[in-house]
Amino acid sequence: MVLHAASRFGGAKRLFYLAAGLKNTEEIKIISLDSCREKHILQPGASQDLDQLVLPLDLGDGLRRTWLTTPLDVSDRLESVRKSMLNFVGSWSPDIVLIAYPAALAFRQRSWPWLPKPWVYLEDDFFEDNLHRQVAEKKSLSRLWITFRFLQFKAFYRKAVRQAKTFLVISEEEREIVKGRFPGIRTHLVGYGLPLRDFPMIWKGIGGMSLGFIGNYNHPPNREALHWLVIDFWPRWKKDVPTGRLVLAGAGLQEEWLRTATGIEALGEVESVSDFYRKIDFFVNPIFGSRGLRTKLVEAAAFGVPLLSTPLGAEGLSDLEIGYFQTPEELAKAIVELRPRADAVSSGNRKAVETRHSQAHMVEQARTALIEALNLPV
Repeated sequence: MVLHAASRFGGAKRLFYLAAGLKNTEEIKIISLDSCREKHILQPGASQDLDQLVLPLDLGDGLRRTWLTTPLDVSDRLESVRKSMLNFVGSWSPDIVLIAYPAALAFRQRSWPWLPKPWVYLEDDFFEDNLHRQVAEKKSLSRLWITFRFLQFKAFYRKAVRQAKTFLVISEEEREIVKGRFPGIRTHLVGYGLPLRDFPMIWKGIGGMSLGFIGNYNHPPNREALHWLVIDFWPRWKKDVPTGRLVLAGAGLQEEWLRTATGIEALGEVESVSDFYRKIDFFVNPIFGSRGLRTKLVEAAAFGVPLLSTPLGAEGLSDLEIGYFQTPEELAKAIVELRPRADAVSSGNRKAVETRHSQAHMVEQARTALIEALNLPV
């Protein structure tokens, strides 16, 4: 993934904010594997650009490559661009290396001048769990094949991660999962942090009954959330609240059933996320089947927009006041209960973001983890 503030992927945004903060005090070089195909968002010479080498990496065939190759072990493709990486790094020698997400574990499969150093691992949406879900959804022969590939990946992944000095987690819930899978590994909590100047308070209070959701709908959990909102929830809510609106934004809004639904405004990709948040009274986060970053909730809270979410969708954000739901009926009830307190909730959540979800706070958490991994005094 490409590290840039304009990325539509929460993990890439988080790493960008982290690297941009660390570079103020540390020397950093970044090698990005562009599996998300976002290199086009880079603008050479922009002040926010990092010292970053972006390598194209198509993972579309990652699970369909020869059965002799472990899924996501792309070390052979890294080898093909070895010269570019060596030229980029030059004689520079880091004190520690941060490897983020499973595809980057392929760096451990080859000899690189910068990898005899201690390294830490970061992951915030367990690919192993997502792949296991795919196994459960398959039938007959296709299930046998993907089960085989899953077991290959699991062996590769767990062997590689065990070698890390520290696993950086984003919530206490994920810390417990990591401890169960990698007994004895050191864990350190590094939350999500925003540059507050780029996320000002913009919410002006309840102006109607506009609900909103934003995401990249090429990502399965976001597609599932979209389907739940439009098919399971919206017809019932629209019947009770005829003036209600549902505002949707993000890449991949191409579903046929959106065209026949009433009261829905499909914005598609927006130039700035603030353009989306200015249009809504509540942000709804119906995530049922994936862990990872809660980027959308933290951004919405920073802008002051009141939050509604499933418990899984808000994991690790107990410091924010959120209306929780699991069913359409519970969401409708949560909206009604939250509306009279929306102003107080908005200001309280903004203060929580300023205190515990700022870029500076995240950077300090990460610096502490890296220093501890080097066995240096904090």
